[in-house]
Amino acid sequence: MIISSSAMREDRNILKLVSEAMNKVNAAIGSVVGLEAAFASLVMLEGLYQDVREKMQRAYYFVSDEWERIEKNSARLYELSMFMNDYDAFRRNVIMFDDWRIDNQSYNGDCDVAMDLMLLVGEWDRRFSYVFNLIRKDNDEVGGMPCLKGLASRLSGFMYGYDDEVLSRAILHKDFPALKGTWTGRKNEATYFGKHFHLSCEEMNMLFAFAGKDRRSMKLHYTRNDDDKIISSDRIAMILSDYRI
Repeated sequence: MIISSSAMREDRNILKLVSEAMNKVNAAIGSVVGLEAAFASLVMLEGLYQDVREKMQRAYYFVSDEWERIEKNSARLYELSMFMNDYDAFRRNVIMFDDWRIDNQSYNGDCDVAMDLMLLVGEWDRRFSYVFNLIRKDNDEVGGMPCLKGLASRLSGFMYGYDDEVLSRAILHKDFPALKGTWTGRKNEATYFGKHFHLSCEEMNMLFAFAGKDRRSMKLHYTRNDDDKIISSDRIAMILSDYRI
């Protein structure tokens, strides 16, 4: 079966789509719990429940299919840990909503969606228990700071001045060091690096110092130093293919 590139991108974005759907449910729950009469919000929750349930099902299949690749890639584990944080917030809101349903007997007949959401959370807790426990364990072992292990050494031919921890903080948390590293590779390779890790051109210039042909300091420009000629077999592309966020 041939899978289109658009379908692959959709699969790659499913965790983000689920997080957005869960946030909508969180907001709707806040409306129900915060109002004396909230039947309109309850009706809206029914539709949101169907949407988040469908997206969570797709996310489950995506993570299951990709797990061997995710498990071996610290950047992708970090991405999944961020999703897990959104799920934990969603889970807390669902439990609070069900507690509210129990405390407000007059709404019991109109709150089937609360029980549906509780069943959904229970199902996810069972399905993802191994994944969630592994991520929590890894985060505890590294002080909650996932690291792009080995990236600095593998990029030694393109840059210097950083270790894995500093690069991880900059890429994953946008925590840029006061003293810049130096990019020694071609500038179109720097553009490829920046776009791969979703760094803006401004952020790349905060992270690295660049030199022109006369060795004078200059800024990187994504449009001027475009990466359209970088192909998957180029060394920079092959290295970064092992690190996805």
